[in-house]
Amino acid sequence: MDNPNNNLLFFHSKSALTPLNPRDHFHNTYEFYLLINGDVEYVVGDATYSLQPYDLLLIKASVYHYAKLLSDKPYERFCINFTLEDVAEELRPILNETRVRYPFQNNKLMKNLYAALDALKETASYDDTLTFCRQIVNMLLLQLKYAPSENENAQITHPTLSKILNYIDEHLHETLNANDIAEIFFVSTSWISYIFKKHFHIPYKQYVNHRKMLHAQQLIQSGTPPTQTALLCGFEEYATFYRQYKRHFGTSPQTDKKAT
Repeated sequence: MDNPNNNLLFFHSKSALTPLNPRDHFHNTYEFYLLINGDVEYVVGDATYSLQPYDLLLIKASVYHYAKLLSDKPYERFCINFTLEDVAEELRPILNETRVRYPFQNNKLMKNLYAALDALKETASYDDTLTFCRQIVNMLLLQLKYAPSENENAQITHPTLSKILNYIDEHLHETLNANDIAEIFFVSTSWISYIFKKHFHIPYKQYVNHRKMLHAQQLIQSGTPPTQTALLCGFEEYATFYRQYKRHFGTSPQTDKKAT
C-alpha cells in the first residue's frame, strides 16, 4: 500500500525475491524492515547483516540496501517506509542513531503489530490504515529507544569503501569522477569499479548519480529552486540535470517543487 505522494507506505510480501532494482532500494524515506521468515543477508550501505526471523532493521533515508537470499527457504517480510514528518518530535533523535539491526525474537508486541496492520487494511479506510501505520512507526521507534545494546553482527565490506561512501555524501556538489576518487584514496579505478559492482550490483557512476538525484529531490522539496539545485549537485548544465532527474523520478524538478 502507498499514498499518492509516495511518502508513507507499507507492504507485506511472501513472494520470492525479485531481481535487484537499484531505484527500488535507494530512496528518500526511512524504512523499517522486519524479516518474518527466510535465509537472508541484508546489505545496508557498506555493511552486511546476517538476519534471523524477527530481526528489525532501521534503514536511513538515501542509504542503498537490498536483501540477499542464501537458500530457497520461503521468504517473508514486512516493510514500512516513512518520513521525518511521520515521527513524533520527541522520537526523532532515534533516527540519528548509528545502529541498524535490532533483534526482537522474544518481543510479542513486535510480532503482533504488523499482523494487526495487515488485518486492518482489509476492513478500514485508506486514510485510517495510514493513520494506524503512522502510529506503528512511532511505537517501533519507542521500542528501539529502550532496546538493549547488542552486537549487530555487521560485516563491513571494506574500510576504504566506507570512506569513499562518506566522501561522496559530503561532496555531492562536485563531479565525483572515479579518477579523482581513486587518486584521493590511493586505489585504482578498476578497484572502484570492482567493489561497487560486487557490493552494490551497480557501477560506481550509477551509484553517484542515484545519490545526487536523491539529494536534488530533497533540496527541491525543501524549497531550493531547481536551477540552484543543479549547481549544488555538481551539474554545470541545467539541461543535463533536468534529463537525469526526469529519467530517475519520472517527474520534472518543477513538478516536485509544486507538489510541496
